[in-house]
Amino acid sequence: MNKLEHPVYDEKLNPLLSIWTQPKKTISYVIKHKSISYVILLLSICTIGSICTSLIDSELYPHIPIWGIIALLLILSPIVGILTNTIYTFIFMLFGRLFNGIATFTDLFKALSLVYIPYVILIPFYLIWMIVDSKSLFYPDFADSIAFPLFVLFLTFIVFIWSFVLSVIAVAVTHNISYWKAILAILLPTILLSILMFIIIFMFILIIIIMGVSFA
Repeated sequence: MNKLEHPVYDEKLNPLLSIWTQPKKTISYVIKHKSISYVILLLSICTIGSICTSLIDSELYPHIPIWGIIALLLILSPIVGILTNTIYTFIFMLFGRLFNGIATFTDLFKALSLVYIPYVILIPFYLIWMIVDSKSLFYPDFADSIAFPLFVLFLTFIVFIWSFVLSVIAVAVTHNISYWKAILAILLPTILLSILMFIIIFMFILIIIIMGVSFA
């Protein structure tokens, strides 16, 4: 597959709906017609669902009441959304350049913000899980019923897969590169960062062992 065209669509779209059936068209539409303020608002709302997935086995409750956890979600969502999207944009812009990509920071930032939209559908399910069976959400060994938690986890997996697909499309469209090159532009920094983290953790553990032996 060769270079992808970056078409311009003038048809008015609702990104919250069209991203599910017309992802490429929606990405091009948002890049051309939507402002950064719109994208930041979108991130602030959609990241709530993404953060909800990190509540699993977090043991926050009952140290923090349910209302406090919900308040934290609302407060942290815009901060986490903007910061995370900025980091991903910077990384994918640099690695896209390795494959002769042409994306600008602003265009890629807008495109990647749409990756969070699928997480919106998780919000009501995690809120229900949090209220109805909070211990099974926050602790691994508690579950009144496994049916609902399993359904939410399955839905989370589907959302994660679709978000990854959207990431590939966003990188491909903005950089005007093939999907395979877009996948590499996403996976390469992920692999490199994982290796770097492993080295850092290994060195940290090694230093602790050496210090322990020295003071023994």
